Amino acid sequence: MPLLLILTGVGAVACDDAPDKADVAPGLFSHEAWIVEASAEAGVIPENGVLRHRQVSLNDTSLFSPKPAAKQTLTLNLFADVVISAELELTSSPDSRTVFYSGPVVGQETSLVTLMLSDQRVFLNVRVGGLFYRVRPDLDGFHRIEEISLVNLPGHHPKKSK
Repeated sequence: MPLLLILTGVGAVACDDAPDKADVAPGLFSHEAWIVEASAEAGVIPENGVLRHRQVSLNDTSLFSPKPAAKQTLTLNLFADVVISAELELTSSPDSRTVFYSGPVVGQETSLVTLMLSDQRVFLNVRVGGLFYRVRPDLDGFHRIEEISLVNLPGHHPKKSK
């Protein structure tokens, strides 16, 4: 089993409960670099709002086909405990250099997945069940998957009483 390194506000803690590659469902992303960020205290949201993240490469580059499919069902293996399927429809011109898809998570009518593909890079937002995830290009051809606290998103701050 691989060793998981948890970064905290007071230092790094090693854990031996990182998921084995065999324990993780296959999907759009690889499983090579599991990195989890945690705050020093349970229940404390980091200032940047990122609750956890991991760095990945893409398993499926067929998304970048010169003729994008009008509809796709993608398995998004965001984290070991977050594997979802999204039913996406093409929302841009199939002849565009940048391709846009959007649609719901299977079985979650109020969810929303938006996907932008451009120059072998993936930009992805997933909103499902009160949770928010984003994927952005990172260094050296990798991508970074983040779980974001909704409190840190515009329009999700508690109203102040007068």
